Amino acid sequence: MAKTEELFELIQSMSKGEKRYFKVYTSKLKKKDITYIKIFDLIVTQPSYDKESFIKKIKNPKILKQLHVINNYLYHKILDSLEAYHQDRFVHLAIIKMLNQSFVLIKRGLYHQAATFLSRAKKQIIATEKYELIPELLRQERTINTRKILPQKPEEILTPLREDAKTILQKLDDFNTFADLNLLFFIALSNLLAKKSGAEADLKKLMDHPFLDKKKPPKDLRSLIAHLSIHASFCEVNLSFEDALKYRSETLELMEGNPYLIQEYPENYLTILNNLMTINQHLEMLDMYQNSLSKVANFEPPEYSKDIQVMHFRIYERHQLVYRLLKGEFKACLNIIDEIKNRLNKWDNQIDEKLKYRFRYYFSYIYFANEQYDQALDLLEELSSNFPKRFLYFAKEAQLMQLLIYHDQGLMLLLDSRLRSIKRKWKKYSFIEDRDQCILNWLSKDSSLLKPSDWQCFFNKLTHLKKIKFPIYSTPIHNMLEVWILSKIKRCSYKKAYIILMDKKVD
Repeated sequence: MAKTEELFELIQSMSKGEKRYFKVYTSKLKKKDITYIKIFDLIVTQPSYDKESFIKKIKNPKILKQLHVINNYLYHKILDSLEAYHQDRFVHLAIIKMLNQSFVLIKRGLYHQAATFLSRAKKQIIATEKYELIPELLRQERTINTRKILPQKPEEILTPLREDAKTILQKLDDFNTFADLNLLFFIALSNLLAKKSGAEADLKKLMDHPFLDKKKPPKDLRSLIAHLSIHASFCEVNLSFEDALKYRSETLELMEGNPYLIQEYPENYLTILNNLMTINQHLEMLDMYQNSLSKVANFEPPEYSKDIQVMHFRIYERHQLVYRLLKGEFKACLNIIDEIKNRLNKWDNQIDEKLKYRFRYYFSYIYFANEQYDQALDLLEELSSNFPKRFLYFAKEAQLMQLLIYHDQGLMLLLDSRLRSIKRKWKKYSFIEDRDQCILNWLSKDSSLLKPSDWQCFFNKLTHLKKIKFPIYSTPIHNMLEVWILSKIKRCSYKKAYIILMDKKVD
């Protein structure tokens, strides 16, 4: 039985087009069924689920008495309308529809007509590699062919049928193996990022699986995409971004060459573009970055899925900022902060805390780069205290940014106090690496005694350490400290130092 809360969630997830279609779909209901539509309209007008308010608006005691039955009927009626609404949009549903139609024809003994529908379904299944639907198709094929055995030799029909089934079911088994490998890979990767013992060995062992042999990639499209994605992620883990770029680009080409995949799996398409842009970020390939960003901007997330709409927002807004930061367009970033904040508020309930934390971190850096230190410190204080353990990397960078601001503003007592506090925290979380220790030791020095040549030596040392110890998933501002040091060497602003370091010009 569908509960009122579940019914509310389903109705609130519907787009305007889906709600409109539901009204058309149910327009032929009998007069006594109008109650269901009234309940539907009542839930549509509620901004959030409130059981007491909902019940108060239903004044008819007979309806209240049968509310659980009405809710259940309405819930399934909505699902029926959604299935009908999306039948022509999704290959999966279209094939199921053909299989259902052939099933009805078989039951009526209209085998030749049923065979026509099965033939169309089979072509679609093979073309789109929807092998998970094969068992039902084969069952119906066997039923039809059973009726043809009597006037012919059984082997003339059963032998090719068995061979056909064997080939296709092997493809299904292969695809399921790749799906399992994909899941196991990301479990191993999560363990590696969490620094669990043996995680690196588990990941390497997984990559030795015969299905992941680089010299023998699978021929089936969906298996090939899974194969390429796993190899790309492994390259990213090992910081082999050039190889990762090759795999990600090939995956994107396969998706765009088969538009039904984008329509069927829009979240996979956005994920591929997101991964590709992250690689472009690391390699500072701005032209390719802009091209991928344009594809995300022009992509229209499906109206039926708020999750994918949020995903689109998250990917586009984050990479829009990163791209502008890489180009050194700090003022342009400052101008769009309020716009992004408004969109964050719009999706507040659908966005996780880590994403909100990441955006606040970006905002603080933009204020810092534009020398708006008060705004930056307000955000940084919030970011660097009481942070969850999974936000350690961002919290550490936020604390570092605080130190740089205190240094630039000559707040040496506050700087010394914060340094002692940060050393204790970083040690507590076992988060001090060679590069971090080098930074903290340097900031402990009296800056008034340092010459440009001293800063140059520190810059060289830090650059070397950065190459050795570089985070797997770094932020777009991983070179923040290098730019800051260069501003001391050149005795210029942060913006000017960034342009010098990156050898770019701000538009």
